[in-house]
Amino acid sequence: MKKIISFSVLIIFLAMSHLSFAGPLVTYTTSGSSGNWLLDFSITNTLGVNNLDIYLFAIVNPDSGTAITSPTANWTYYNDIQFNPALYGGPDIQFNDAWQNILYIPDMIQNGDTLTGFNVIFNTASIPTNVQYVAFAADWTSGGATYPGNDYFHTDLNPGFAGNASVPEPATMMLLGLGLMGLAGVRRKIKR
Repeated sequence: MKKIISFSVLIIFLAMSHLSFAGPLVTYTTSGSSGNWLLDFSITNTLGVNNLDIYLFAIVNPDSGTAITSPTANWTYYNDIQFNPALYGGPDIQFNDAWQNILYIPDMIQNGDTLTGFNVIFNTASIPTNVQYVAFAADWTSGGATYPGNDYFHTDLNPGFAGNASVPEPATMMLLGLGLMGLAGVRRKIKR
């Protein structure tokens, strides 16, 4: 019995340690068909700092036929924003589309929270396997929360992050699911 519990906990730990890394976690799911791919982006605030909320999320627009919607009414989509993070010390990449949370509305992506619904329609022949993104964070409570990591650009009060979003790895999700199923089985045995 102890071996089963230890094995389940180990599997969950391995899956979670694989999922956790500095900066926000940006992934997407895909549906649709050639020339009409719907990508639904999710952003998880994994910065580990309370009140350091994500407020800007941009993607590289691969072609002019892309249609984009915002996840909630408080997030605004800007078409052709011509945003370049190099202005803030980030990579020299031209972002053509961005979402921004309306300032001072308290539904930005807080520590540990995930927001989905950043929808993009790609008019490409094949499914995009990764998409470049940039995200910024800030403490809108004026509490002075800072980011302790060193993997950002701009400032620790207003850190910027850039990377490649990708489809979640099936192997990681499977590991997490196996660990949870193992714990559920142990719980049933203990109740008997």
